[in-house]
Amino acid sequence: ADRVTAGLGSHSFSMAADGTQLVYAQMRSTSNIWSLPVPKSGPVAATNTVPVTTGNQIVENIDVTKDGAWAVFASDLNGLTAVFKVRTTGGEPIQLAIDSVASYAPSWSPDGSRIAFHQILRSGNRAIYTMNADGTDRQLRSVDLDQALVPTWSPLGDSLAVQTALSGNAIIGVLSTNGPPKARRLLLDKSGDMVVWSPVGSELAYHSGDGIRVINVAGGPSRLVASNAADGTESFAVAWAPDGAALHYLAHGPNGYMIRTVPSAGGASRVLVRFEDPAHQPARYGFRTDGRRFFLTMGSQESDVWVMELERR
Repeated sequence: ADRVTAGLGSHSFSMAADGTQLVYAQMRSTSNIWSLPVPKSGPVAATNTVPVTTGNQIVENIDVTKDGAWAVFASDLNGLTAVFKVRTTGGEPIQLAIDSVASYAPSWSPDGSRIAFHQILRSGNRAIYTMNADGTDRQLRSVDLDQALVPTWSPLGDSLAVQTALSGNAIIGVLSTNGPPKARRLLLDKSGDMVVWSPVGSELAYHSGDGIRVINVAGGPSRLVASNAADGTESFAVAWAPDGAALHYLAHGPNGYMIRTVPSAGGASRVLVRFEDPAHQPARYGFRTDGRRFFLTMGSQESDVWVMELERR
């Protein structure tokens, strides 16, 4: 057999009856960081989004500094997925983690001096690392946890909450960043992912199968603050308001994607932003706010049809 196409995007091919031509679809997926103002009330249409990054890439996860000046993100811009930072006003991205293995889910420390992220090692395990904001002083943090990923910093910068695994369930682990790497605690209340630490307290918000939940780092049962059943939507990534009083989250319903908000203490959720343009929709897992703007990954899928002339040998 002879290979006639290259890459991973070829789909839906058909050959001419005489065997001289091959027609196929070439699929391309991209996602970049966009931002839009946090509306005082809603719902509003997402018509005033502006790009933070551009280019033929897939941005997986994002985080922003407390002052909203810098974004850090995971992207395959240079081939293998790696960690980059960029000013939120735009500019040339700076690659920070240069490795032969992929890096994902970067997270800023509260003071903006450190970045946590996870890597997929050659063994197949996922491990948490921290580094300075310029990429130096890398340290392994999850030496006693298997499959640790998607870190998020505590408000004091002395701990990381991570998604990990136990008996096949996605649970939450807490790592100390002071002294030798060590897992301090596992929260086993509910299976969940995309955990985010409150910027002002000891609570963690995360996505679960039934909606958005909040749990205290000290332990105890979690509470459901935004129910998929009540909203009639499927929730995704969650972000805290800077004062910790509200949770914003991406959701998908019969009329498409939206950003919803709910008091972190519980209450009715409401729609802030609707994404009405089918060609301009949230994608991947990136979603954060500095209180003034939302930052999220938005993407598109494009397809071209190609005709290839075949020669008999």
